Amino acid sequence: MKYKCEICGNEIDLNKYTFVFRNNELRNKDAYCCGQEMVCLTENKGMPTIIRNEYTQEDRIIQHKANQRERRLKKDGYDKHNPDDKPPKRRIK
Repeated sequence: MKYKCEICGNEIDLNKYTFVFRNNELRNKDAYCCGQEMVCLTENKGMPTIIRNEYTQEDRIIQHKANQRERRLKKDGYDKHNPDDKPPKRRIK
């Protein structure tokens, strides 16, 4: 992002930013000159959206139940890769 000082005309090009929260706004910590904030010359596209691929608690429960079923079927001798083999009926305790 390119910044320009309105007082002295100094221009800087910053590739890395350190944002700070001042006056209820996010400001670039390094974009100060002559005691004032420099004007940004680059178009502001806003903050990026972060997409996380983390499991929720519900996803973990579903995965845990699926793993339990796989272990139970494996213990009963069921082979899921054999098309002739059918899963055994659920045991009632």
